[in-house]
Amino acid sequence: MTRQSLKLLRRNILGLAIDEDGISCAQISASGGPVVRRLGRLAFTEQASLKTPDALAAALRAFLKQHHMTASAAVIGLPARWMIAQQHEVPPADPAAAVAMLRLRAERMAVQDSHAMVFDFVGQTDRSKPSRVLVLGMLQSRLDEVAALCDKAGLTPLAAMPTVLAVSRVFGSEEQPTVVISSRTADIAWEAPSGARLLRHVAAIGGGRTSAVSLAGELRRTLVLNPALGPAPSGIRVWQDPTGAQEDLNLLQERSGLAAERIDARHLRQTTISPTALNGDADRLEADAFLPAIALAMTGAADGAPPVDFLHSRLAPPVQQRFNRRTVQAIAAAVAVVLGLVVFYIHVQNREAEAIALESRLSEMADELRAAQTRLDRFSYGRRYYTDRSRVLDCLSHISAAFGTDSSIWTTRFQLYDGRRGQLLGRATDQRTVLSVRDRLAQNPVFENVSLTEMRTATGASGGITFSMTFDFVGGEQAR
Repeated sequence: MTRQSLKLLRRNILGLAIDEDGISCAQISASGGPVVRRLGRLAFTEQASLKTPDALAAALRAFLKQHHMTASAAVIGLPARWMIAQQHEVPPADPAAAVAMLRLRAERMAVQDSHAMVFDFVGQTDRSKPSRVLVLGMLQSRLDEVAALCDKAGLTPLAAMPTVLAVSRVFGSEEQPTVVISSRTADIAWEAPSGARLLRHVAAIGGGRTSAVSLAGELRRTLVLNPALGPAPSGIRVWQDPTGAQEDLNLLQERSGLAAERIDARHLRQTTISPTALNGDADRLEADAFLPAIALAMTGAADGAPPVDFLHSRLAPPVQQRFNRRTVQAIAAAVAVVLGLVVFYIHVQNREAEAIALESRLSEMADELRAAQTRLDRFSYGRRYYTDRSRVLDCLSHISAAFGTDSSIWTTRFQLYDGRRGQLLGRATDQRTVLSVRDRLAQNPVFENVSLTEMRTATGASGGITFSMTFDFVGGEQAR
């Protein structure tokens, strides 16, 4: 796609925010001051959802036509639960070297074959000083499904990125993390002047007051009690879907100890919303309900690249150079000339003298060849050790991440049967800590069928809680 065609596409842009229940859509006109022209939401049904991509594409195409959304260029917002994230420090290096280092670190983050995942990073590296970036990864198959959905719906995807990062860029602040709360989940993002710090998904437990209390606890553990993030923020900026109540936000603020500022249409800077944007839906929805989709569209309309883009990843493997027909012909001609000269040289030289010279040279290189073979053998052995790493170690790594640095819970026994079925025994000071670890294991896509099989008060002087959990470790098989 040429720069001119891309510029034309960006005049009218769609923002499509995918979540658990549907796709929120916003179309903006970027000519002059940005204007939100159309808003709407396509709810998933049993017949059309992410599980039925062909039917969903047909439903999306019909929905866009019905709501007069004519833009073909789209920025796709993805839920954070599809991703893994890890902060990395990069030493001073030129851009190419920094990308190479981050590409190696991304491969070590992969929950399965690194070729089955796509990575990108948030932040900027520096030639003269260390920098911190946030590396994000998701399944390539997920990204392919999104790209196919756009293609079948007649859309041209400009970028694919976490929705919460777009909301953070458009409506957030560098000093405050951004929290996007939907009916069944919450996504957290924090970008600071020193670099991207955090992207996390938190599953909601229960509903209403129960969800607010659960989320408040996770926010406190993530933002306040996590020394790796540095000083805790004074507050957060929160977007809630229309099902959220002000009482829930008040409770979230009270229990987390973080001042919570609601994100609404008033935070739109130099952007207006057309009176016809809701297309007849104003009686049941307000423009605030579509702010994530608006943020995605505005990110696409802005100058420069989005903060992260899985469709145009900076960590994608380098594309092998392809030569055009003229170049191939020139190379072939050069090779023919060289071969002719070689043949001529061989014929004019004394064969016996040449044989003696070659034999002498081979004798001189014998030690070098032996040393090279030794290095090659060592490299092959080390490579085999890395590629054949144990599933048990991978599983333990993810379990350790779920437990974190909390000293109030620990394991007493761990077993992994046949590389898949696992059992975990342990002790904790209270039940809430056990439930939090269970939930974090369940949220990690490398685990399935996570079950708390037993939890009871421990006997003896030490007291506390004993527990037992079972799970299926699918890290090397799938990550859905």
